[in-house]
Amino acid sequence: EVLHRLTPNTIVALSLTVWWLLNLVMAGGVELANDEAYYWWWATGSGLDWGYYDHPPAVALLIWLTQRIPGEFGVRLATTLLQPAYLFILWRLWISYGTCANRRSALVFSALCFSLPLLQLYGLLALPDAPLLFSSTLFLVLLNRLHRKPSTLNAALVGLSTALVGYSKYQGLIVVATGFALYVANGKRHAVRYAAIWLLSALTLYSPHLVWLYRHDFAPLRYHLVERSSSGYRFSFTLEYILNLVAVFNPLLVWFIVKGIFVKTREGNAANTFLQRLMSWTLAVYGIFFFLASFKGRTQPQWNLVAAIPAVWLVMNAYSGGASLRQRKVLHTVLCLSVAAMLCFRIVVLLNPFHLNGELWNNRAGCKAIAEVAQNRPVVVQHNYTLPCKYIFYTHREACCIPVYFERNSQWQYTAADSSFAGRSVLVVVPDWTLSNVIHRQGASDIHYVEIERYLPLSRVKIKLLDAKNTGQTLQTTLQVTNPYPYPLIPTAENNLAFRLSSMIDPYSERSCQAPLHDTVEPFSTSEVTCTFQLGEIAETLYKRPLRFCIESHGLIGSINSTPTTISPQE
Repeated sequence: EVLHRLTPNTIVALSLTVWWLLNLVMAGGVELANDEAYYWWWATGSGLDWGYYDHPPAVALLIWLTQRIPGEFGVRLATTLLQPAYLFILWRLWISYGTCANRRSALVFSALCFSLPLLQLYGLLALPDAPLLFSSTLFLVLLNRLHRKPSTLNAALVGLSTALVGYSKYQGLIVVATGFALYVANGKRHAVRYAAIWLLSALTLYSPHLVWLYRHDFAPLRYHLVERSSSGYRFSFTLEYILNLVAVFNPLLVWFIVKGIFVKTREGNAANTFLQRLMSWTLAVYGIFFFLASFKGRTQPQWNLVAAIPAVWLVMNAYSGGASLRQRKVLHTVLCLSVAAMLCFRIVVLLNPFHLNGELWNNRAGCKAIAEVAQNRPVVVQHNYTLPCKYIFYTHREACCIPVYFERNSQWQYTAADSSFAGRSVLVVVPDWTLSNVIHRQGASDIHYVEIERYLPLSRVKIKLLDAKNTGQTLQTTLQVTNPYPYPLIPTAENNLAFRLSSMIDPYSERSCQAPLHDTVEPFSTSEVTCTFQLGEIAETLYKRPLRFCIESHGLIGSINSTPTTISPQE
C-alpha cells in the first residue's frame, strides 16, 4: 500500500538512495584497490594538476575534495555521490522521451541498473570510470536537449559536458565522437553552427589539459595508444575481450538490448529518432571499437563501461514498448536473480568469509609487515607503482616507486621522490626473481627486498646514444649522460656503477650485457662517456630489436633512463 502512494520518480530516488547507503557501508569497510591508492597519492602526494601520466585529473580532484576524512571512506565519498546522480538523470531522460512511466517500470529500472556487475564496483571505488559515467550521461542528456531545442546556450552546455568527459578518461571521447557525427549527420537547420559553438566551448574548457599534454610530450596518449599494446597480437586478447563483456553487461539481458533498438514508441519508429540512434550507435561503436582494439593488444572490461548507459536505456525501451507479458515476466525473474547475486557478491567483498586474496583485502596487515622490517627507513619499490601508495596510506611512512627499465612508466616519473633518500639507509623492494630477502605476508604476495646503507638515486639520469661501433664481439659506444642530481656519479667499490644494454625479446624476457662506468659525471651536467659492452648472446638481436640503456648501482636493476633506440649495421 505504501508503494502505491509513491510516484515513479520517488521510487527510483529511494532505490538509488538505498544503493548509495550500501556503497557508504562498503566504502569504509573495504580496503583500497591498487589503483585507488595510486589515485589517492595523485591527490595528496603528487598534488593536484591538470593531468597525470595515466589519466586526466577528474578522479584526483574527487579524492582531494574529501581526502581530509580519514580512512578509505574519505577516499571514496565523492565517488559514491556520482552514481545515484547520473542514474537518476538517465531515468529522467528515459521518461522524458515520451515513455509512459509507472511504479513497476521504476522498480525494473532500479533493479536493472543494480544487476549490471561493473556498476557495482564503479559506484563504489574511486576510479576514473565513476566521473566518466556521470559526465557521459550528462553529455547524452544535453546533446539530446540541443537536438530538440537548438540554441547557443545548449550548444555551450554540450561543450561543457564534452570537456567533463575529456577530464574524466580518454576512452570517453568515443561517446563524444559518436554523438558529434550523429548530430552533424542529422542535417537539422543550423546544426553546423551549433556544432562549431559546441567544439569551441569544449576546446576552451579543455585547453588547460591540452597544454599539460604538450608540456609532458603527450606521454599519456603515447602510453595508451602505443606502449601498452606493443607486445604483439595474441588470440587470447580477443577471447578475453568477449568474456569481459560479461562483466559489463548481464548476458541474460542481451535479447532485451537488441529488441530495444527496434521498438516503436508513440513518436513513430524509434530507430529513426535521434535519441534512439544516439543510444544504439553509442552501444555499437563502443563494442566494435574495443573488439578491433583487441587485435592490437589486451583490453580491459571497464573500457566498455560507458556502453552500459545506452544498454540500460534500450532494455527499458524493450520493456515498455515491445515486450509481451511473458517476456516481461522473464525479465522480472532475471532481475530478481541478478539482484540476489549482486547482494551476495557485496557480502563476500565486505566480509571476505572465504579468506580470498586480492587487492581489496589484507593491505593494512601486508603494509605493516613491510614497515616492521623497514623500521624507520624509507621504502623504495622498483617495479610496482601502486605498492608504495598503499604503504604510505596505511603506514604514513616514506616510500616511492622507481620503475625498472623493462616495465611501464607511471606518475612517479614526474616526481623526485627518491632524491631525498640519497645517502640514507633504505629498504628496496625488488622483483621476486632476484636473489634477495623475503617478507612473508599473510593473505598477500611475498615481498622480496634488499637493504642498502647509502642509497644512490639514479632514476632521473638521462642516457642518449651518440655513436656505436660493432666489432663483432663488442659494441663500443659514446653515450650522452645527463646528471640532474647535486652529487657526482662516481664509480666506487660500494656502488658498482655500471651501464646496462638490453634487447627485449618479449615483455617477459631479454638479452643484455653490462659495461662499467669509468668516468665521473659531474653534478647538474651533461657529459659524453665512452664504454665498451661485451655483447655475448645479445649480438644476435642487436639490429633486430630496440635497445635500452640504463645505469645501475648497488647491483639493483636499472630504472628507465633512456627511450628505446635502434642502431644500423653500418654503425
